[in-house]
Amino acid sequence: MVVSLRSSRPVLLGFFIVVSVLMSVPLQSEYLVRGSSPSGSFPFRDDFNYSSISSMVGNGWTQCGQGASQSYNVSSGSLTLQNGAAMCWNHIPTGVSDWTAIFRGAWTYNQHPTSGVEMVAGTSHHTYKFAAGEGSGLVVYRDNVTILSRSGWYPYCVVDGRFCYYTDFGAAHVFRLAMLGGTLSAYYESGLIGTYAEPDLGTDLTLISPMSGSDIGVVWNYVVANSPTTTLVSCTPSSVAVNQRATCTATVTEKFAAATTPVGLVAFSSSSGTFTPSSCTLNSLSSTSASCSVSYLPEKCPCYSWQVIPGVRAIAADYSDSTHAGSSGSFSLKVTPLDETTVSVLCNPGTVVVNQVSACSTTVTDISSKPTPPTGSIYQGLDSCQLGTKSSSSSSCAINVTGRGDGSITVNALYAGDPSHYKNENSSEILVDRRATSSVIVCSPSTVGGNSTTVCTATVTDTDVSTPITPTGSIRFSTNSTGTFDSPDCSLVATSTTGTASCSANYTPRVFGHHLVSGSYQSLDNWGLWDPGDYFHDGSSGSTQVYADPADPSFNVSSSATFQGVTVTTSGTISISSGMASGTIFVTATNSTTGAVLFSKTYNFSNLQLANNQTRFLLYIPVGTNPLSADITVKGAGGTWSATMTVTRQLDIAGRGIVDIVDFATVAADYGSSIGSSRYNPAADLNGDGTISIVDVSMVAYYYGTTVFY
Repeated sequence: MVVSLRSSRPVLLGFFIVVSVLMSVPLQSEYLVRGSSPSGSFPFRDDFNYSSISSMVGNGWTQCGQGASQSYNVSSGSLTLQNGAAMCWNHIPTGVSDWTAIFRGAWTYNQHPTSGVEMVAGTSHHTYKFAAGEGSGLVVYRDNVTILSRSGWYPYCVVDGRFCYYTDFGAAHVFRLAMLGGTLSAYYESGLIGTYAEPDLGTDLTLISPMSGSDIGVVWNYVVANSPTTTLVSCTPSSVAVNQRATCTATVTEKFAAATTPVGLVAFSSSSGTFTPSSCTLNSLSSTSASCSVSYLPEKCPCYSWQVIPGVRAIAADYSDSTHAGSSGSFSLKVTPLDETTVSVLCNPGTVVVNQVSACSTTVTDISSKPTPPTGSIYQGLDSCQLGTKSSSSSSCAINVTGRGDGSITVNALYAGDPSHYKNENSSEILVDRRATSSVIVCSPSTVGGNSTTVCTATVTDTDVSTPITPTGSIRFSTNSTGTFDSPDCSLVATSTTGTASCSANYTPRVFGHHLVSGSYQSLDNWGLWDPGDYFHDGSSGSTQVYADPADPSFNVSSSATFQGVTVTTSGTISISSGMASGTIFVTATNSTTGAVLFSKTYNFSNLQLANNQTRFLLYIPVGTNPLSADITVKGAGGTWSATMTVTRQLDIAGRGIVDIVDFATVAADYGSSIGSSRYNPAADLNGDGTISIVDVSMVAYYYGTTVFY
């Protein structure tokens, strides 16, 4: 502790026992090394930019320590004091009754001290010592009597039974004593230790002294002494809307009349809003005051009402400088709201088809107590429109929206706000349907002979409102009768007319009569399933009639077949009329080897019913021990009629004039028997292979119900 009276009084060193406080040595590069203040200047700051203690003493400092092992050293911004060493500065102008003394240093020597770090501020009547590490931790003495105390860490070794930890060795800290209006305040870093109301009016600052305890080393980085400043803030205008700028000015005044003009920066802040710039550099107004201004915008608008909080904004200004004492001030700026709005969207029509336009009108209404028509723009995606006045409190404009695909459109209307109104938004839904189509099927020619081909063309047309879209996809053909298409579907191809596409398929009737040919407009979806229409169109269907003409043909018959040495030859004429077959067939049976005629006969038949352009009948041929059957099949295909013949043993085994259940039972009874078996019946061996098998059973089944001519 250093007690310093005015310059005519002696200096007493080491009056108090110093208790260690944990401090650290900062890297030199962390601090700005300033030139030391000339003797007698104020405010005062010294960053210890000396090459030796002698040069420091030559600049007005005195060595005022106590103890036989004092150690002093100064170099490049670091003042190192050990074992009771102290430096004193007493060149304070008269009349500095309000003052601040700031010290920054670090404990750096002896990890087991019994003393600590101290700093002293002396006034015309009293000495104040700030000691870290004494008492309950942080203590301020007034003339050796404790006036402030607060618990805090000690720099001592913390022992856990095994190890000793020095958690704060080498850490720098800032200590501050401030006298203002007769009240002394002490600060450790930025935290307030406490305040003391000084009853003595003699508070003029006369001395400051950084020092070290009797067995501790301290590296001091700087010391500052100054008198308080005041910072006054004003904003013009004093009341603004949330989106209106105000110019805010901070004026900093040094209270000590003989002080220098405040310099440095003033930083502005508020709970919200933006300052441009966020801080400003003071410009001199007089020998003791300076000011600077910034622009303040309460809110970044256009904005929604829920994004802002109108009311009173505290505009704070904080002044800081390396030499002058910092100070703060504030101004209450009134921030008024904009007018609230509502937004309504009406789209007409509310349901459209693809490519159809809906006019969406947006109305913005001022709902405040004193409404005005909103101005500005409405934005819908990439489109926008300019509002026009609709009434004394509302404005509107319209944007056309076109349906682009099946589903719905959400029309989001954003009102961007204006200088008097908050922005707002709303939306509306437009339903979009696929476009209607018609499908027309035409087959040419519409009348064909049996098994002749006709070309069926499908034409799909977009029949809906607005600009048509040419259909894509396919036509799937079908018929209600018996016939074949060369392809069950065809792919639509655009025609020369916008909105129309067509494709064709060949159709061949397989039976005579009327055929309904239908076509369905469809397309494959992403899952490979047929879906009506395409992405833009609904499906549609069409149909037409094709007539397969049953004209009465007459054709010649001529065929020959050999069975087990017998050659059967047929010739004659068959006529088709009204779905019936009639005719005359001459049959001759000869020996296949010798050519001798074994049997001949002319058969007449009539009114055999055709089914699917086909009928069959049997001719009895009595040759050898096992009579034969000439099996005749009449068939119409592709507009051409023909008759074919096969020869088997007599299928009408029972001789009843028809192949019936008795014949089937006969073959079934002998099923599985062969020549040489007692069960073998040659009449049931219809194919004559020596075994009555499934082939024989199948032949009876195939010709079951067939008429036999004798």
